[in-house]
Amino acid sequence: MRTVKHPGEPLYPRHLLEWSGEGGLFHVTVPAGSDLIGSLHAALKARGVVSAGIVLLGGTAARLEFLTGRPLQESEQGEHHGRVATWNGPHTIDCPATLIGGSAAHGPGEDGPGSYGQPVTHCHALFTDKNGNLRGGHLITGECIAGPGGIRLWVTGLTGKGFRATHDSETSFLIFHPLDLPGAPS
Repeated sequence: MRTVKHPGEPLYPRHLLEWSGEGGLFHVTVPAGSDLIGSLHAALKARGVVSAGIVLLGGTAARLEFLTGRPLQESEQGEHHGRVATWNGPHTIDCPATLIGGSAAHGPGEDGPGSYGQPVTHCHALFTDKNGNLRGGHLITGECIAGPGGIRLWVTGLTGKGFRATHDSETSFLIFHPLDLPGAPS
């Protein structure tokens, strides 16, 4: 194992723990022909959910593109703001794909103090292509289209505390940080 030194100053404390109240547990089924992330955003907005933890329970995809990560070569670091890693892809797989499982965080992006920016969902999943080859990675908004039977999700809406996708000074990536939400934690 090796220690990776990111370009910026680390945040302290290094690990944050915030307690959130449960803002409702519910299932979402993304129908065949619909985009996973776009449909999820619509379902959460309809229920007034600003931030959530999501479990991908399974389903099929008629189209699926995803990203993986890769280390940067030293010669590339200048064009990537000194980052030590970047996205690799997009990768396209032969579909129909079977989604085995996954998880996601959902919350607003940056849009000024006290306001909620456009929703951001960061979803990683495990899946097989039409030949049964096992793959996994970060699902791309607009590029995971549900197949026959749809895609099933279990959503936990959050109250009191949640996630906001903001710039991270250490890694120079957009990542989720704690956010105060309306409603008191239970």
